[in-house]
Amino acid sequence: MDILVSPHQIILIKSLNKHCKGVTLKVLRKNIQGLIDEEKENDVFDETDFEGRPIQDVRWNKYYDLEVMNDYLEKLKITYPFKNFIKVEEIGKSSEGRTIKIAKIHNYTRSSNTTSKRMFIDGGVHAREWTSPAVALYIIYLLVERHEDNSKLINDFEWLIVPMVNPDGYAHSRTRNRMWRKSRRNNGKGKCYGVDLNRNFGFHWKEGLQVKDLSNPCSEIYAGPTPFSEPETKAIEQTILNYNKTIIAYFSLHSYSQLWTFPWSYKLPDRESSEYYDLYTAAKKAVKSLESLYGTNYVFGSSSELSYLSSGTSDDWMYGVAGIKYSFTIELRDEGKYGFLLPSSQIVPTVEETFAGISALIADICDK
Repeated sequence: MDILVSPHQIILIKSLNKHCKGVTLKVLRKNIQGLIDEEKENDVFDETDFEGRPIQDVRWNKYYDLEVMNDYLEKLKITYPFKNFIKVEEIGKSSEGRTIKIAKIHNYTRSSNTTSKRMFIDGGVHAREWTSPAVALYIIYLLVERHEDNSKLINDFEWLIVPMVNPDGYAHSRTRNRMWRKSRRNNGKGKCYGVDLNRNFGFHWKEGLQVKDLSNPCSEIYAGPTPFSEPETKAIEQTILNYNKTIIAYFSLHSYSQLWTFPWSYKLPDRESSEYYDLYTAAKKAVKSLESLYGTNYVFGSSSELSYLSSGTSDDWMYGVAGIKYSFTIELRDEGKYGFLLPSSQIVPTVEETFAGISALIADICDK
């Protein structure tokens, strides 16, 4: 478990740790602000990096702001030949009125341009996890701009990708608080803002040992006043349900920890069930393919076993309500050296290995 503390709290933490048997305390980073300052200097997009550049020349070594992400999608939509492979639509508005967009990707030039098999990917659920939307956007690039390399994937499936579920939180993390996690809902009285969107899905909502924090508007894991109370999660719910069980796999991109997990999150799984076996073997093949590129070590298994019990999560709802058997949460690089502040130089290798894992998993489940 990684804990972020202020400098004056570290003495207290070390003192408390003396009373915790079997718990080892290690300081991973002494100066997080230094990392944030370094990120601003080297990794954050500057408008001059993109202004006037042709779409084929977009750089992928920066963390882009919302305007650039949306502009990139809109340019893909109107640029030949890429416009034959992508549709960009609005699926909702955030609490502060920002647009939530979905990219639909398929080979729409084929005589039979409809498919009953779809993949769904979302990113940017938690604001500070900048690697997540960067990876989602780059996957769009791979499927559209490099469609010839991925022709089978876009011929056989329609890809539904929401690269930024939480635009308000992301904008806030870029301008005000780099470590912001939640959305930006005003929870009243101007004191506490935001809902943890990955606790707001309507399946075993606000259950378990964390119920006190889930009910506290000031908590980082506040689950909201009701299930699907937030326009961001409502947009995802309605989009999924509109496709009437034609989505065969769901991937939610998060960071960090290097984990490839599947339901359940709210309880421990039945390891003897056939569905557990199918999910486990699919994740195993994904991780094997992922690791083959750069040797990045990933651990796979159920969320509740590898992390902690949590309720109201997107993957549990996808699996338990929407009926998407192959529902996964992927915790991207790294294991804690940089954490949420992963250098942008690692975006491309992170995407390449993640996409290799997703592609291998899809091949596996389609063979069954």
